[in-house]
Amino acid sequence: MIELVQQPAHVVIGVPVLAPFDRLSALVPEAWTTAFERLQGEGRVFAEASVRIGAQYHEVVGVLARTDERIDGLVHVLVPEGDYAHLRHEGPAAGIAAAFGEIEAWLRSTGRRPGAAKLDIGYTPDGTDTVHDLFVSLG
Repeated sequence: MIELVQQPAHVVIGVPVLAPFDRLSALVPEAWTTAFERLQGEGRVFAEASVRIGAQYHEVVGVLARTDERIDGLVHVLVPEGDYAHLRHEGPAAGIAAAFGEIEAWLRSTGRRPGAAKLDIGYTPDGTDTVHDLFVSLG
């Protein structure tokens, strides 16, 4: 079930990827390998932040962090507070792109415009399929 929610600002610290959509499927898994090696630790919540910039996507794969936390050598991105469409994805990670498409289609069907920011919370270092909370900002 897709719902509208108010989200606070989030910080994701991790490995950046800047590429057109058709290159993400090759580059993002490589970035995750690096992020899992660098950021494993007790209590870490893994997440992926994405912002569409024209025809490019700027992804940061890593961990949710406090707004004042810093980790040298990694990118820090702020996912702004605001209104988001939320979907809890309970299927395999391979279906996440389609689930984001479902959220965007739902927004359009309700007369709203999807925004540029996306947040995906729920990755695991061992690759186990878990529940993912998916968020798309409103445009």
